Amino acid sequence: MGVGISLSVESGGHAFFVEEHLRPRLELKLADITRYQLGPATINDPFLQPYPFHPHYQTFDLVLLDGHPLRRSTSPAARNADCLLISQLIIGLQAISLSGTIVMKLSKPERAITAKLLYMLDVLSLSLASWKPLFMHSTRPTFYVVAKGVGYGRQGYRLAHILYALKLLWMELRYEPSRKGKAMRPEDLDFIVSNVELETTFGNRLQQLGQPVWLVQAQSLQGWYRVEGVAGL
Repeated sequence: MGVGISLSVESGGHAFFVEEHLRPRLELKLADITRYQLGPATINDPFLQPYPFHPHYQTFDLVLLDGHPLRRSTSPAARNADCLLISQLIIGLQAISLSGTIVMKLSKPERAITAKLLYMLDVLSLSLASWKPLFMHSTRPTFYVVAKGVGYGRQGYRLAHILYALKLLWMELRYEPSRKGKAMRPEDLDFIVSNVELETTFGNRLQQLGQPVWLVQAQSLQGWYRVEGVAGL
């Protein structure tokens, strides 16, 4: 049995395209994931919904985090890529069963924020691999990472601390007047790893994770430019 969370079509989300005979195996919750109670304590905000799963029960062996801002969404928070990113991370890390697998879409491995999230998944998990689709979004900077054995990595003991810090960051991004609607800064994730430590201890590993992404993107862009050049003659 699986559970999915998506915006309703009326709010700018996608229609439910799962085949009819498979729908009994999937429960679809229509909601804006940035409007769940994701703080470290219950927040007095009538626009927030209760957390969708039991907060102290790790439910799923596989979690897919593929949320992205939609231009047609009626929620300003849902259009904020960083608030959406942190919201789905909180839900994913809180809902994943111990030793489960997280598949997450990220963008630009060389970006400091992405690099820190890669570091986080790398130290929390037994294994981490990157994957770039050969056709879908092949010319774009997005890619996927697959983290297996979440909670059993060399720093798996930090999972609860990191989850709590993400909840504090979510609070800041949503409610701090100076931060609402603004982009996240790399130093916001210093509780995961500092910039200095990231550079000195994770550089080679980051290159290893980023190389498949950069290779596919470079090859796809070369082909795209060739096609565009022929079409423009």
